[in-house]
Amino acid sequence: MPVGAYLSGGVDSSLCVALMKKVRQGGEVQTFAAGFADPRFDELPYARQVAHALGTTHHEIGVTPQDFLDHWAELCWHRDGPISEPADVAIHKIARQARGTVKVLLSGEGSDELFAGYPKHAVDGRLRWLMAVPAALRAPLLRAFERALPADQSRLRIAARALTARSTGERLQAWFAPFTWYERRALRKGFGALRDPGQYERAGGDHLRRMLYVDCHTWLADNLLERGDRMAMAASIESRPPFLDHELVELAFRVDSALKVRGGAGKWIVKEVARRYLPAPIVDRKKVGFRVPLDEWFRQGLGDYAGDLLLGSDSFVASFLDRRGIERLLQDHRSGRRSEELRLWTLLGLEVFERRCLRGAKARADAHAAVP
Repeated sequence: MPVGAYLSGGVDSSLCVALMKKVRQGGEVQTFAAGFADPRFDELPYARQVAHALGTTHHEIGVTPQDFLDHWAELCWHRDGPISEPADVAIHKIARQARGTVKVLLSGEGSDELFAGYPKHAVDGRLRWLMAVPAALRAPLLRAFERALPADQSRLRIAARALTARSTGERLQAWFAPFTWYERRALRKGFGALRDPGQYERAGGDHLRRMLYVDCHTWLADNLLERGDRMAMAASIESRPPFLDHELVELAFRVDSALKVRGGAGKWIVKEVARRYLPAPIVDRKKVGFRVPLDEWFRQGLGDYAGDLLLGSDSFVASFLDRRGIERLLQDHRSGRRSEELRLWTLLGLEVFERRCLRGAKARADAHAAVP
């Protein structure tokens, strides 16, 4: 069966491709990368560098705002839910391109959750002493601090938002959550209740190991793997993450945390293995992630689209949630004072899903019932 690989130019996907090349003893490997024509997030040059160094047959795919307009509703149907991450559209477009060449695509999913690859893994343990400050005092202060930060301080904003949490479990979820508990409460009465799934308490070991346990049982299982599989299968492509071979997962949870986070950075042990196969600039470069430039797109071509869907007279989101809160999000983002793309994306995902899968299904059912 023909097998290719996603190649972002990051250490995880690059290491997978390097090992594929080794297993095939220099034989052909097909690699696929997506770019967004934004130099802040465009990883195509890095993917190109890896492909050249390893000698792969490389394919590049451009993703534009029009791709989102064309495929958002369709992909909601394939997922049976809102599209939770903007990168899903790019993943699907890569899979559509790849299906003419391969049947399976390997990815680097799972490495961050097993070997501590996110910035939070290096800083959460050092910041959690702030949780000793009562939430009634801590949350308002951090909220004010976060709102005062400039739009380009995204990582510091995320940390401040996470530290407004009312429990350890809620904080670990908040690192990835688009809305904090107080933002959910402001959008609809009754939202924002304390819900702690309890994975942190069920895990054993030190703080980092317990964080990774939570990531594997929530973010990885319920988000990354599920949506990645659906986006690929919507294009008739199988997606497989080699890092999640059960023997490697079991090994990862036996590895001492000091071999994962070292010198204020994560995935130390993965990077040391990668040095055997990859150029040092690829191994050591700062983690970017598969970022879509929604901040600019929501101020340009997708801005009117977002406003029409979220504030139109037939908007489900505006009728279900607080309209004034949604208006403030749009205004803050358009002005450039704050970057609210993740929250706008989440609300738009709910709106598009409701229109395509709920409202649309009801309309079709009503039409079918009306046929004599």
